[in-house]
Amino acid sequence: MSCPRTPETDFAAFAADRHAPQFAALRDHYPRCRDCADEVARWSRMLGALREEEARVSEHPSPERLLAFQSTPADLAPSERAALEAHLASCAPCRGELRVMADFDFAALGAPASPRPGRVGWLSTLGERLFGRPLQPALALLSLLAVALPIGLLAWWLAARPEGESRVPPVARVAEAPAPTPERVAPGPEPEPRPAPVAVANEPTPAREFPPPAVPEEPAPTAPAPVPIAPTEPAAPLKIAALLPAELPRYRPDASLAGGSLEPVRVASLVRSGEKPLPALDAFAPEHVGATAEASPVVYWHLSAPSEVPVEIAVFSEDAEGTPLADVWLEPPVEAGVHAFRFAEHGLELEPGRTYFWFAALVPDRANREHDAVAGAALRRTPLSAEVRARLDATSPAERAHVLADAGYWFDAFTTYATWLAAEPGAANLRAARAALLEQVGLGALAGS
Repeated sequence: MSCPRTPETDFAAFAADRHAPQFAALRDHYPRCRDCADEVARWSRMLGALREEEARVSEHPSPERLLAFQSTPADLAPSERAALEAHLASCAPCRGELRVMADFDFAALGAPASPRPGRVGWLSTLGERLFGRPLQPALALLSLLAVALPIGLLAWWLAARPEGESRVPPVARVAEAPAPTPERVAPGPEPEPRPAPVAVANEPTPAREFPPPAVPEEPAPTAPAPVPIAPTEPAAPLKIAALLPAELPRYRPDASLAGGSLEPVRVASLVRSGEKPLPALDAFAPEHVGATAEASPVVYWHLSAPSEVPVEIAVFSEDAEGTPLADVWLEPPVEAGVHAFRFAEHGLELEPGRTYFWFAALVPDRANREHDAVAGAALRRTPLSAEVRARLDATSPAERAHVLADAGYWFDAFTTYATWLAAEPGAANLRAARAALLEQVGLGALAGS
């Protein structure tokens, strides 16, 4: 690593609480440093995976129940034993935990050695960072196993794939039509042979009148066959990725663009367990009110897995009193990944200086909305100042998103990168720039989506 700050920085603590006062210098530094940005992205993805696994822990038996099933099954009620056996029959991660517990000597935890002065047990530290509280050694180990084992299985599956095999779904290719073979023209009938001249004897014959010989008519001139013109190849589209600045964009929040406050307003998805757990739902937006200069902007949201329930997209004004300006339903199945909501497609224009809220909701029961999973954010239309317009006019089009992010217009910068990336999906630097914007607003776990 070339950056001297990277080895001495606690990126795990930064990923857990990036708004802590001690990280003010790091928040300003890492968007301009590729080494530190890579570390922030790596730890953010790891922390996101751990938290996602923690959110799904209610789908699986707790470590305590598995331990009781392993060590003292006779103490469990018959119905509970039957339920655990049925779950274990279909859940490989829980079976793996059970095998680890079977080989682990829990008696050794009865008298733990005292830690050396001045040091805290790493399991307790990990529990404090991830779950907000220190964990007892036995429970910390079991929680770590419950979180790390599925991730380890996923890493093993990825590593076991044959070398060179693509991890991206194959793109359908259209077979090129073979070039048409020229048709053979059948030769016309050969002309009949003319009769041989007959010899006439040199005898006088009576004179006879013959009609004047017919003058053969000249064939009418035919137009020359048109010469085929080779089709003109369309001009290659401009590759914006090749012109992108080398440094990553840096988002600078500006309270004046957000109505005077940078208080958190973004809503995280609430995923409840049940017979069919809902996928995770996230809004791509800053934590505070985000700024846009567009009258009809584009906002993005993300589904971690395909949804078998409908998705509702609603937009409200700050003074709408519960009446949505737009209420759009997407019927299932709704595919996983990044989705866009375009205000222009629904006739919506934002008024300058007014805050708007937008939400995406997974709705398993339209008659009982308390089971919805909701994600949303807020945005405010603020026209570009003369200074920002001058900066945009003085830079190349490839630097436009960098300028917008630096000026505090997160939504517009993200939409610009998303549009470019749709045209050049294989551009690694465009994907890295978009990921940097997500990491800088606390969505590093989704940077690879």
